[in-house]
Amino acid sequence: RPEVYLGSADWMPRNFFKRIETVFPVEDGNIRDRLINEVLELSLEDNVKARNMRSDGSYVRALPEKKSKLIRSQASFMGLSQRSNRDRFSKRSKQRGRYSTMTVKKKP
Repeated sequence: RPEVYLGSADWMPRNFFKRIETVFPVEDGNIRDRLINEVLELSLEDNVKARNMRSDGSYVRALPEKKSKLIRSQASFMGLSQRSNRDRFSKRSKQRGRYSTMTVKKKP
């Protein structure tokens, strides 16, 4: 089983000395699988806004291969979120009437 950790996007040595940076393991298998198979995979497929880091630390735009489908990860993530919310709330509003409600689970 792969280990997945989440933390700050500022995980850089220059930030280690004047503030606290925290990472934590993702222990829920469903969330871990979604992060690997959906979030990471889609991010690595981005060929519109992605940049590749060179060995000297500089970045160069990742160019799509000829005739390849253009994939912009951030737009795809927004679409996933919108579809998920639309599906979730349309089912609830049909069941309960005009207004949607959301149930928040209590911590164990």
